[in-house]
Amino acid sequence: EKELSLAKKIQDSALPKSIPKFPGLDISVLYKPMDLVGGDYYDFFAIDSHRIGVLIADVAGHGVSAAIIASMLSIAFKNHVAHAESPEAMLSRINHTMHGKCGNMFLTAAYMVIDTKTKIIQFANAGHPFGYIYRANSNEFFPCDSKGRLLGVFPELHAAKIDIPFQTGDRIMLFTDGIIESRKENGELYEEE
Repeated sequence: EKELSLAKKIQDSALPKSIPKFPGLDISVLYKPMDLVGGDYYDFFAIDSHRIGVLIADVAGHGVSAAIIASMLSIAFKNHVAHAESPEAMLSRINHTMHGKCGNMFLTAAYMVIDTKTKIIQFANAGHPFGYIYRANSNEFFPCDSKGRLLGVFPELHAAKIDIPFQTGDRIMLFTDGIIESRKENGELYEEE
């Protein structure tokens, strides 16, 4: 229990202390690990007055080892903010840092740059569940369909970036597999649908 409590403190210190207030955006987060500690991680980096980088990641597994790797990911992200304006470069740099340091575990991640001036989201993915954009004017959901390899497994990542235009009122939703692997009252998985 003492070790779990210490791991929880380490994990809590790696997560952002507060949600950034960014002009033109309303940002919300819900973080509920399955166990006392887990491998889910998110962070933000304000690039300039109209661009913000958003990272979401998930370490395969749960418990102390996943929390430790998530803490390593936090340090890797903060060490590579010089590349924050390029989703592909950010994920590639994080992969380079994490490669060979995760034992038999791996990570998934998605990183985006939201530009409130151009109203473009640049999005890249490293094996993470797709995010979705909700279009307010058509009341429809569309996947942020960008593919990439898992983080920390291969020496090179090759994450592809896609550009997603957005309008006032649209919503972008990122999540970890904890959402789609949750169960309904009848025991069925929710899944992406």
